[in-house]
Amino acid sequence: MPKKPSKTGLYLAILASVFIGSSTIVAAQGTKQIPPVLFAALAFIASAVFLFILSLILKERLDFSRLFGKQTNGTLQTIWSRTVIANILLYTGFSMTSAVKAVFLMGLEPAFVAILGFIILKERLSLKQAGLIFLLFLGAFLLSTNADIASFKNAQLGDILIAGAMIFTAYSYFPSKKVLEKANPLTLTLFSNVVGGILLLLLGILLFNIAPVSLSLNAENLSLVIISSLLFSALGLFCFFTALKTTRPWVVSSLLQIAPVPGAIIAFLWLNDILAPAQLLGAAILLAGSFLIAREH
Repeated sequence: MPKKPSKTGLYLAILASVFIGSSTIVAAQGTKQIPPVLFAALAFIASAVFLFILSLILKERLDFSRLFGKQTNGTLQTIWSRTVIANILLYTGFSMTSAVKAVFLMGLEPAFVAILGFIILKERLSLKQAGLIFLLFLGAFLLSTNADIASFKNAQLGDILIAGAMIFTAYSYFPSKKVLEKANPLTLTLFSNVVGGILLLLLGILLFNIAPVSLSLNAENLSLVIISSLLFSALGLFCFFTALKTTRPWVVSSLLQIAPVPGAIIAFLWLNDILAPAQLLGAAILLAGSFLIAREH
C-alpha cells in the first residue's frame, strides 16, 4: 500500500501555494520597473538573510556537506533548472504580461510534471492524463489569446516564456526530491538561492548588459524586491522543499494549484487587474485541469 502523505507536508504545500501566488503578483509588478534578471537575482540573494533567521528560529542545523558527494549532481541540477533557467524565463515573462495571467499560467506545471515523469521515470501516461494535458494547453491558449484564433501567431511572448519556465520547474522536482533524502529543506533552499542568485546576477551583467550600480533602486522598487524575496524565495521555497521531502511530488504539485486564488484576489484589489470572459474561462480550465492532472498523476 502506498505511503500516506504526511499532514504536515500537505499543510506546507498549501502554505507554499499561498506564498507563491501572492509573490507572483508582486514580482510581476516589480519586473516592470527593475530588469527581470536583476530583480530575481536580488530577491534570491536577499532571501539568505530571511532563511538564516528562520534556521535560528527553528533551530535547524545548516549542514551544506549533505548537498554534495552522491547528492552533488542533484544539487547542481536543482540550481540550474529551478533557480537559474526557470527564473530567467519566469521573471522575464512576468515583465511582459499581466500579473493575473502570470499566476494562472503557472498552472501548466502539473502537465509538465506528468510528461517528464513519463519520459524520465517511465511512468505510465494514460489516455485520460493525455486528455487533461490537452485541456491545460487549451486553457493556456484561451488565457493568452482571449479566444482570438487569428492572434495565435502573435501570442504574447511573456506567456510563452512563463510556460517554458514551467518545464524547468517541473524537471527540478526529480533531482531535488533525491537531494532531500539526505539534506534538510532549509539547507537546500538557502544554498540554491544564494548560488543561483549570484549566477543570475553575473548572467545579468555579462549577457543582458545590466549594471546594478547604475540603476536607481528607489524605496518602492526595493520594497517589491524584499517582499518577493520573503514570500517566494524564502518562505515559499522553504515550504515547497519541506513538503516535497515528506510528500509525493504529484500531491505537492496538486496543492500548489491553489496559488492562483490568493494571486487573483491580490491582483484585483491592488492592481485592478481583471480578465476578459474568454480569459476567465481559460483560467478556470487551467485551474481545474491542473488540479485534476496532478491528482491523476
